[in-house]
Amino acid sequence: MNHMSRILVTLSMMTCAAIFSLTTGCQTSASLRMYSLSHPGQSVSPQWKTVISRIADDNTVDVYLSDIEAWRLVDHSHSLENESGQIVHVHMFLSPHAGRTPIASTACNATIRHMIFTPTAAGEYGGGLFIMPAVSAGRSQFQGTITDGRLKLLHQSGEFIDRLGAAGVRGSLRAAHDPLTVRRIELRLDMLRRQRFGQTAAARNAPTQNDDR
Repeated sequence: MNHMSRILVTLSMMTCAAIFSLTTGCQTSASLRMYSLSHPGQSVSPQWKTVISRIADDNTVDVYLSDIEAWRLVDHSHSLENESGQIVHVHMFLSPHAGRTPIASTACNATIRHMIFTPTAAGEYGGGLFIMPAVSAGRSQFQGTITDGRLKLLHQSGEFIDRLGAAGVRGSLRAAHDPLTVRRIELRLDMLRRQRFGQTAAARNAPTQNDDR
């Protein structure tokens, strides 16, 4: 490795370390759990190591969760081809207001995508859910409780086995506001979709807010 290459590698590592430091600056947590409605007893509830949000405005928030560390997700030179993991994307498009927003049993104010992958297989679930943001969360982090959600398998490849079928999702999360890291994770997820499903960012067959509700 020549001198210039060593400098570039060092700068890349410093950038990832800085991003990771910003990511962990606020305490984050999540207890999100996906459970099967078709096969009672089957569920997915990993230890979430990454819980990051991007708060665009009062109504629009993107949250990314993963059982892979944030610094590994944002470093695109680090391949995930031979690894296993999960990445969840929750997109809230409407913030409910007590007394002004009807909350029915079929209410939905967010979409969810959940990708599970191994070295030889991948599957992605998607659907809609209802999330109630915490009133006092502020702009430095997003907090919310998911009281109801429905998912179904959208894509699969390789030897992926659908152990959930029709599924539900519940839980809570607290995610630091970090737009830079969110953008890098978005790019990583697009890369994974292209590698595993042959998809482009513009052709994801994304579920609408009314899917499975």
